[in-house]
Amino acid sequence: MKTYVLLIITSFTLDLFEKVVSSNSSLPYDAIFNFGDSLSDTGNFLATGNKAFLEFKSLPYGETFFKKPAGRFSDGRLSIDFIDCDRYFNRSLFVVGEIGGNDHNYVATATKNVSLLRPMVPLVIEAIAKATTDLIAEGAVELMVPGNLPSGCSAMYLTTFLSKKKEDYDEHGCFKALNEFVIYYNTQLIAALKILRRNNPRARIIYGDFYGAALRFFHAPNHYGMSGETLSACCGGGGPYNVNTSAGCGNVNSKVCPNPSIFANWDGIHLTEAANKVLAQGLIEGPFSKPPLKPPPFKIA
Repeated sequence: MKTYVLLIITSFTLDLFEKVVSSNSSLPYDAIFNFGDSLSDTGNFLATGNKAFLEFKSLPYGETFFKKPAGRFSDGRLSIDFIDCDRYFNRSLFVVGEIGGNDHNYVATATKNVSLLRPMVPLVIEAIAKATTDLIAEGAVELMVPGNLPSGCSAMYLTTFLSKKKEDYDEHGCFKALNEFVIYYNTQLIAALKILRRNNPRARIIYGDFYGAALRFFHAPNHYGMSGETLSACCGGGGPYNVNTSAGCGNVNSKVCPNPSIFANWDGIHLTEAANKVLAQGLIEGPFSKPPLKPPPFKIA
């Protein structure tokens, strides 16, 4: 019997580095609590002293904004870093995710078989639903549950599933089978959120469409100022998509692109600060939060 481990890195984002200005002096949230994996971890994994992924504890991680490693798996800030916040529960936004990506990552890279990912979906969504329900029971009234990113456009996945068959890729170069799986996963998550809303009428449960928000800069990169190799990692050790598992980003044998702001992929699996900002704008300013985040509308400074 196979055992799957749901990896959740809890990230409490209470003191952010970039202010968000609003058209109204009344802020919609007093605090933001984020539960997720490395896509949203703002330093807790680093603070644990864990010896894994040592490369992300050194430059070039953090080079764009912090000018030093800041516990984030990116060259700078994450999407959660672009939202402002101050204080607590019933006027707080709880971001439950993104969760599930790591579970899919481990199985996909170990087996190179996309079909093995589907049996995991109920287990992952059940864990997300339970975490969301527990938070509501503790007093949370506004929660965002993000779906998964388009993995088929990830430089790491494109390297793992490298194929000579043209039909395996869409017109933008993304691996079709993986994106089709993510669409399936996100559809199942949306269905679970409908049940959660029905069972918790006093809570406002928002679906964060990470897939739709991110697909924009993979499909139309120039529109977002991303003129680099969109599907390649900015920081890596070579290969068709600049991903080399024996020379990952931060390794002495890896190289970093001179301008991360024109890339979407940072180290093959995580996004650059520029891509995270576009992702955050899609969630904050719309239309990728369903239902929308509370007014007054945010505006990223």
